[in-house]
Amino acid sequence: MSSSSSGETRSQIRSNSSSNSNSNSCCCSCHSSSNSSSSSSSIARGGEFIKYELKGFTGLSASLFPLLPQLRVDIFLFKDIKNANTLRETLLLPPRQQQQQQQQQQQQQQQQQQQQVEQQQHQREPTTHTRSSAPSNNSNSSSNNNNCSSSNNSNNNNCSSNSSSSDIASHALSSLLSGSLSATVDAAVWGVGRVWGFLLLNACALLSLEQLQVALLRCLCCCCQRSTKSKSFFTEFILALSGGSSISAAINKLTLQQDTRNLLLVSFSETLPCSSCCSSNCSSSSSSKMKPLIPFNAGCMLFSKGEGRSIIDELQLSAAAAADAAAATNAAAAAAADEERRQKLLLLALQQIEGENVPLDNASTYSSISRSLQQQQQQQQQQQLQKLYGVSNAEAQLPGGLHAAVISRVAARHI
Repeated sequence: MSSSSSGETRSQIRSNSSSNSNSNSCCCSCHSSSNSSSSSSSIARGGEFIKYELKGFTGLSASLFPLLPQLRVDIFLFKDIKNANTLRETLLLPPRQQQQQQQQQQQQQQQQQQQQVEQQQHQREPTTHTRSSAPSNNSNSSSNNNNCSSSNNSNNNNCSSNSSSSDIASHALSSLLSGSLSATVDAAVWGVGRVWGFLLLNACALLSLEQLQVALLRCLCCCCQRSTKSKSFFTEFILALSGGSSISAAINKLTLQQDTRNLLLVSFSETLPCSSCCSSNCSSSSSSKMKPLIPFNAGCMLFSKGEGRSIIDELQLSAAAAADAAAATNAAAAAAADEERRQKLLLLALQQIEGENVPLDNASTYSSISRSLQQQQQQQQQQQLQKLYGVSNAEAQLPGGLHAAVISRVAARHI
């Protein structure tokens, strides 16, 4: 009991000190948006993890300080997972029904086009009729081509430089709502909207929360930069966590698998919608305007119907009004409403996990989950350091250990 109370007091001290330090930097009221909900949470500053509770679920919260302090990460740990395969299909992948419907619609369209072509061939009359019917056929084909090109452009989020912020956000929302896997390919989406979403990770594949934090920071920076090699957020994330290995190796290592027993649900969101853009390469926006919230997981099966669908629809309707909110008070109210909807969506996702929620106090308690893997890597590192600096096993057992011996040798080389 004493350890948990001390952890709570430490988290309160961190949040109080961080709120005092940030009150001098910005005077707008948007910072209080995430604290207006019913959940007992506070925004984590300075990259430190604090306790985060959401209606019975306990996790950790931190900001991606110092490069992107407005981006918040919430981490929930579950053990003894029983429905790993169901979670993958429900929370990560787009609905199979939507994919099947899209395939069926495409097949029907192809069949109709073939039937029309066959009918035209059978009903072909004198040349006068064929000449008169040719323009209509050309117009139909051109209209079909235009529709195909417009749909492809909307799905790929290929927004031109002349597109406004609302156009880019609408393209991203339409792609997300359609269940597209390449929903956030366009880097411009990260500049004009506040992206929220969650990822499911195999907890045994990670050694520390700091590694997870750095990986998120790296992939967000990559997505914010306008480059020709624009990738999806999920691709950048697993590459960052896997150290830049191949996509297939990263997926096999980090994503949800059949034998997963321990699971991390990582939620990321932007807590300061009134702040300036995260990167100079992103599209500029006024600090007094509210950016639309773009849900990354809107295409999953959980959010395709029912309560999740209605919340996503509310977010889509509020996006246009939020983009036009000029006053700081209106932006703060819109941010509070979006934060409440975001927490509802996150709660729906947490309720789908059939496992025991394990509270996390700090990174050291999390490291004990993958103790065997951590011990193996520590032993390998110690052996490499001993060979590199010539430290014997007896010297490594002295007070200070291997770390002190290595420091002394490094200092001696530079004297």
